[in-house]
Amino acid sequence: MPATDRTITMQDAIEHVRAHAFTTRGGAAGAEVEWLVVNPADRLIRPPLDTVATLASAATRTRVTFEPGGQLELSSEPGRLAEICDAIAADEAAVTAALRGAGLDLLGMGLDPVRRDRRLVFGPRYDAMERYFDAGGPEGRRMMCGTASIQVNVDAGGPGGVDARWTRAHTIGPVLAAAFANSPFALGRPSGWRSTRLANWWQMDASRTHPAEAGGDADAAWARYALRAKVMMLRDGAGFVPAESAVSFGSWIERGYAGLYPSLDDLDYHLTTLFPPVRARGWLELRFLDAQQAPWWRAAIAATVALMDDDAAADRAMRACGPLAGHWMQAARDGVSGPVFRAAAIECFAAAFDALPRLDADDETIDAVERFAATFTACGRCPADALLAQPAPPVLVSR
Repeated sequence: MPATDRTITMQDAIEHVRAHAFTTRGGAAGAEVEWLVVNPADRLIRPPLDTVATLASAATRTRVTFEPGGQLELSSEPGRLAEICDAIAADEAAVTAALRGAGLDLLGMGLDPVRRDRRLVFGPRYDAMERYFDAGGPEGRRMMCGTASIQVNVDAGGPGGVDARWTRAHTIGPVLAAAFANSPFALGRPSGWRSTRLANWWQMDASRTHPAEAGGDADAAWARYALRAKVMMLRDGAGFVPAESAVSFGSWIERGYAGLYPSLDDLDYHLTTLFPPVRARGWLELRFLDAQQAPWWRAAIAATVALMDDDAAADRAMRACGPLAGHWMQAARDGVSGPVFRAAAIECFAAAFDALPRLDADDETIDAVERFAATFTACGRCPADALLAQPAPPVLVSR
């Protein structure tokens, strides 16, 4: 809790962040896959959350949670790639069957294509977050209520390997984001972006949504990022109060805010409010992929894990993606339609495909990667292009 007296120094904070940024060394991966829950008979309504939660919780083996707008998320336990995909696939099938019995469905897209932003999940954290973001524009509420993604979690790396993996994730990120861009609509119309979700993140509070420094000392880069990021909220008993003026966490330590100073517990909570494309959570949390329909979510997880965890594949991907490092907004706007992004993506999928047998991927996952590359990447397309090419995209039309 914040206190009236200063209890930590900048050096305390730097050492604390560095000590906890990259601690996972188990070699396992994990994934969190999100979907929009829709009523195909009326695309504009949001199904009641209690109904969806009851149906989903009775059907799942993996952990099911909900984002503020009712987006459903399945989270795997850490494990081998085949185990992750099999667990999520089984629960996706079970949840889909349960929801369809109630006239509902799962939609794998990065941004809700038609509905306006409305929150269904409430609580002190989300209340304060909404008020904080609303002060800066509509993008924060849109992120909370309308976006869906695939988060891939990978090991931070052994001694001496963290810096390389940190750089690797930031270098391949834009190309994978482009390849899996899948959110070309907003409020029922083409938005001008292949990944409107990624573009929306970029237009929010840059101190917590733009990427951290990608090269050099990853521990130091993450500590600088965390302490430069603005304070979102202050704990107030059992609740939270949004920060009403722009103050970085480092400034809060040194000069205070509203007569209060932060503790290390406040710093730990502050870290949970940072949302860059690559986040340090003890492991590396990769947050740059749009949600996908089956089986393409399987391809997204597999390609990402292969390029992060297989050194031979990673070396190929780094060479291909190096010139595009940092080109996040080009990825969001154009996908892989341009020749440079297309060539890099083709090489990434070839490298991933070669690596998957070495990672003991199952045949279904290998097939999904191969078919995705042939269907989209080889043709200079991403899933968003397929949606835009349809005369009347079904995601926009009620049955």
